[in-house]
Amino acid sequence: MNTTLTQFYPTTGRALFFNLLAIALGFGVLISSKVVPLNNFGTIVAMSVATSFLVSMTLLPALIQLFKPRFITGEKAESGMGNLVPAGVKAVLAIVVISAVGFFATTENAFADDLPDGRWVIEQVNAVDEGLHVTRKLTMKMVDKRGKERLRETLGYRQYFGDEKRTVLFYLEPRNVKDTGFLTYDYPDAKVDDDQWLYLPALRKARRISASDRGDYFLGTDFTFEDIKKEGKIELSDYHFKTLSKDVIDGKEALLVEALPVDAETAKELGYGKTHMWVDPSNWLVVKAHYWDIKLNDLKTLRASDIRQVDGIWTRHHLEIENHKTGHYTEFVFSDVDYQSTVNTKVFTRQALTRGAQ
Repeated sequence: MNTTLTQFYPTTGRALFFNLLAIALGFGVLISSKVVPLNNFGTIVAMSVATSFLVSMTLLPALIQLFKPRFITGEKAESGMGNLVPAGVKAVLAIVVISAVGFFATTENAFADDLPDGRWVIEQVNAVDEGLHVTRKLTMKMVDKRGKERLRETLGYRQYFGDEKRTVLFYLEPRNVKDTGFLTYDYPDAKVDDDQWLYLPALRKARRISASDRGDYFLGTDFTFEDIKKEGKIELSDYHFKTLSKDVIDGKEALLVEALPVDAETAKELGYGKTHMWVDPSNWLVVKAHYWDIKLNDLKTLRASDIRQVDGIWTRHHLEIENHKTGHYTEFVFSDVDYQSTVNTKVFTRQALTRGAQ
């Protein structure tokens, strides 16, 4: 065996070694990348080339010693080798097999754990550009378990004032809900309760929504007041996050992140005991979410589709959410999305809320 290695290394073995250095080091620099797919690719290539080199330097000489191929030794291969295989060759083969099994088991575990931190993933979701301001129409369709449909036509505006986000939604149709309005002030400081007001024309008064009501359902939909306010973003201080796996959603890779409320009081406010979110790392948007109630009973499932760029900003145009407890279903369709036109800042006031859409 030693003689075979001594003959093998100065020729083919040396070429294999330089090939290892060139490829492993060349692609190995990708391991330092913060982009997960590039990081994984660099790791896979470096480990694969290193494994190939080790096997070539151990298993290949052993096989040459065992079978003595004519194109290498110039000798005719012997038959009935089973009992004639040297003990040293058998030992090498056993070590290589055991090492290979251990290597691939270790590699599998390494890549199973090679998932980005859950909180970091949600930070990327929250960092997605929303534009300084936006104007858009929203058609709501609510379907009960008997199949009865209700439609709502609304007009919405959103604008950032520094780090503070303000959103207002006016109902246009049908007549019985016309001029209903919803206004939110989403403050950047998690210690400060956000302000939310709901204006109902029948009461002629804007009612403030307290933080403890944020888990209530929004005007007959299956979205909560918190869902409407956050628009696909997630409050970091409300949850503990963990990335569970990589899944495929609608033919695209997505990161599955579990969100558990930080305490029982927060879970009660949100109405959720656990949430699973599937995040598309190509645009960092939540493309699917599944919710459990505070007793961890199956609650509802959200799906997002028709995701495309408008004015260079990734936008979810179609949201559908199914309530598994009630059999109720809600569909949101956004249209005429405009991130370019300026918005009159006066629409983000309680006085404007009582006047309806202008």
